[in-house]
Amino acid sequence: MARQKQDLDKQQQQQQPKEGTAWPSAPHEMKKRQLGAGEPTASTEPEFVELIQQSGRLELPTEQVMKRPRYERTPEPSTYLPTQLLSQPLLPLNTLPSEPSNSVEVDSKKTRRDFDTQEALSKTSIPPLTQWPSWWEAHSQVVHQVICSSSFHAQEGKLFSTAPSWAAESQTGIESEFHHCPEVHLTSSIRIANLAAFVKQSGNTSFIVFRYYRCSDAGRWDHSQSKAVSDTGVRYDESIGMVSSALQDMMDSISQCTSDSAAYYPRNSSSYGHSNHSEGEREDEPNEYTPVFFYHHRHKLANMLNLVEGQAKIQLLALMNYIETTQGDRFRELDSSIAQGIIHSHNITMLFCPNDVVVSKPGGILKAQVLRAWPRIGGTGFMLECWHWAFNGGALSRKHITLDITKPLQAVVQIRDLEVFPARFAIAEELRHLESRGAKFWSLRYQSFVAYAGWDSKGDQFYTNESRWMVDYRTYRQMHPTAENFVFQDVAKVPLDRWPETIPHTLETLESNCSLVLPPEIHAFSFNKKEWSLLLVDNIRPVKWNTDAFERLVLPAKTKDLVKSLVMVRASPRESNKRKLLDMMRDDIIAGKGNGLIMLLHGPPGTGKTLTAESVAEIAQMPLYSVTCGDIGTKPEVVEEYLETVLMLGKRWNCVLLLDEADVFLEERSLADLERNSLVSVFLRTLEYYNGILILTSNRVGTFDAAFTSRIQVALHYDPLTSASRRKIWQNFFDMLRTDEEDVDLDDLLGHFDELVRGYDMNGRQIRNAFTTARQLAIFKGETLTWGHLEQALQSVCKFNTYLQTLHGHTDDQWARDEKLR
Repeated sequence: MARQKQDLDKQQQQQQPKEGTAWPSAPHEMKKRQLGAGEPTASTEPEFVELIQQSGRLELPTEQVMKRPRYERTPEPSTYLPTQLLSQPLLPLNTLPSEPSNSVEVDSKKTRRDFDTQEALSKTSIPPLTQWPSWWEAHSQVVHQVICSSSFHAQEGKLFSTAPSWAAESQTGIESEFHHCPEVHLTSSIRIANLAAFVKQSGNTSFIVFRYYRCSDAGRWDHSQSKAVSDTGVRYDESIGMVSSALQDMMDSISQCTSDSAAYYPRNSSSYGHSNHSEGEREDEPNEYTPVFFYHHRHKLANMLNLVEGQAKIQLLALMNYIETTQGDRFRELDSSIAQGIIHSHNITMLFCPNDVVVSKPGGILKAQVLRAWPRIGGTGFMLECWHWAFNGGALSRKHITLDITKPLQAVVQIRDLEVFPARFAIAEELRHLESRGAKFWSLRYQSFVAYAGWDSKGDQFYTNESRWMVDYRTYRQMHPTAENFVFQDVAKVPLDRWPETIPHTLETLESNCSLVLPPEIHAFSFNKKEWSLLLVDNIRPVKWNTDAFERLVLPAKTKDLVKSLVMVRASPRESNKRKLLDMMRDDIIAGKGNGLIMLLHGPPGTGKTLTAESVAEIAQMPLYSVTCGDIGTKPEVVEEYLETVLMLGKRWNCVLLLDEADVFLEERSLADLERNSLVSVFLRTLEYYNGILILTSNRVGTFDAAFTSRIQVALHYDPLTSASRRKIWQNFFDMLRTDEEDVDLDDLLGHFDELVRGYDMNGRQIRNAFTTARQLAIFKGETLTWGHLEQALQSVCKFNTYLQTLHGHTDDQWARDEKLR
């Protein structure tokens, strides 16, 4: 019995770390490793506490140690503290309350072990436990657990009241047929069968210190057999569990997030390291908190001293002084680096805490997300589970994303140079930009006709001249319900997550923190490309309507007045008297039939038909949706589906629909071509019930089917240009040069004005092409635009026209009249 008592005392002494003990940066997640669920995952070498002899450090020779693969573990987060608090200890030891006379007095003059700079970066010095006041023993207990990848290790996952030590396989009863020599395993002797009973039996325990050891940290036995087992370093991770209900209540009140990573990465309970204990072994186990959790919350915890008293205050003091004694130096060292805007690469994960906003710059675009969970180490870096808001047409919902961060090669890096960093390190201008961009995104949650200039979100295409787009997420979702933007992962909300799950579209103004994490891109429909694209919110701007375009349109005054009147009445707001009168009018005996405005603009090319439709859309401030034969197709079933979509969009977005060069689909039907007959029938049926604005252009109106011509409300003929018309067109181009203040000699051009009008018989499109060619020629030569450049362009156009007329023996207008096309 005496021998057993001596062994028990010796083992209990191993419970206390020896002088020079260093604290790990690795988290308590070491205990949560997966058993029998696949191969272990290699991860970055973590840092551990080493129990060493007081006489000196004894470690296994690293060049000879055969290491096993490490199981992936979740590192701890950290928090940022104000500069004025960085140098303050969490709680001075001299604030401890007085205790019974058997307490051990702290020797404030005894110096701690010195570390060189590099070693101090990875380990925090802790004073010998012999200096700790013995009254703490009445408030805490230390519990040990061994984690082993071997399913044959009988002590794996069990709890012990004494610290483990190394023992060979032969000593633990484990034999391996795969090794020529035995392996080293951690073993202990005094097992805790029931944690709750152990705590109750221990007396007035306020908190428990859990220490987790891994057998995979040992070297091969044959490489260390020359040393005594007790001389080999033992490494562990640590967390603190609250037993006192008062302490637990305080932790609940100050917690920004939960400390347990299992809440963020739920797995089967059998996958954790403590799952092999017998039934009841960890019943009613307390919530555990890691050192890095206390790093985030230590100042909030210190503030609790002003709110509690009596026994609760004594328990809080015991907890805080334990943290200060074991972690104070490490925390202050980290704070000192952060105050300088730098971080050591092995401490990067300490910057992050769940529910914080983090900032990244993918492709140089500032983006903010909410960190959902503690960082996870894996491969050559770590992963951040984040989310940001995404709009589905009815509400904002969380869009989850995993950011893979590569560990920098440099030992020390600037925090703002990291791929991702907490938003508290962003400058004020960046935060204002994020907030204003988010407010802009929220203002576009409803149907919005906008202009865009700049690169798209992928940097594949550059848009100039303020191209026109429609932002309409409800329509986008209707047309593309399975688009990636509308796929949301069903991720359970974790405790202490105070962000809303969704935000309805009816909310007029978002809070600033919600605006920060709105996406930098938005989906919009291009009226030029006829497709949905992802645009940058920063490049979106209001549409600038060109109201002068219609005034410069070269048309008879009565024709312009008629076109303007027909369009502007339908463009009027629904609450206006003009629109109310129009809506009350019946256009047909059958309700809903023939209520649209269908206009036909026909005449030779280059006489202003397309420009009329474009100008009308500008003065009516309506989007112009232009459709060509190439967009529609030729198969009747495809044409019908496409037309229905176009007419639906035209009506929903209140567009002016332009069907340019409509001759192909409106040609007269015949018995010989049934497919063409189907196309005409599709057009007739589809357009019959359209109640929007549709403008058709054609230079072959003589081929139209009779059934279609009867459905046209207004048909306007465009005559070939006269000298007066050409004079007006040339004058418009010269006025544009003057307005744009281009490098041009207007006096030289105006000196040949009559020659331009009388000497060159061209249509409007040919005049535009010659004018554009002359400008580009002058730009290429780096010269001022003069008559010489314009004359060179005009000669090129005229030579081509003369060649075609000589080739055919007639002009295009003569041939069209002979063929009865127009």
